[in-house]
Amino acid sequence: MDLNVHHVGITVADLDRSVAFYEALGFSRAATFGPPDGSRTIVQMVKGDGMIELFAYADGVVTPHAVDRPVAGLKHIGLRTSDVRATLAELESLGLIGHGVPVSTAGAGITMAFICDPDGTSLEILSLG
Repeated sequence: MDLNVHHVGITVADLDRSVAFYEALGFSRAATFGPPDGSRTIVQMVKGDGMIELFAYADGVVTPHAVDRPVAGLKHIGLRTSDVRATLAELESLGLIGHGVPVSTAGAGITMAFICDPDGTSLEILSLG
């Protein structure tokens, strides 16, 4: 079967705040669109071959989800880097995360840390090998 991940869609509470956050991560705005009735705005953010679509609804959102709750749905988005600690230091210097984000290792030389976007969507920052 010929299937590959094309994009991930995320509902956000404040579109401008989320666009700024993902731009600080190195994503660029590729397109902005929505239905004629203005019920939602969708911004496509791209970096390399990856794309995140940010959905902002005119009526707002119900509530952010809790990061570590065992609920069905999106658990996290993995973003690969060559150096997790250096990336965390850069994100901290930009004011995107607080100090002391825990870094852990797993088998096969995987290093990872978890941060959240402005709405609590969990992002795994990882390096492989």
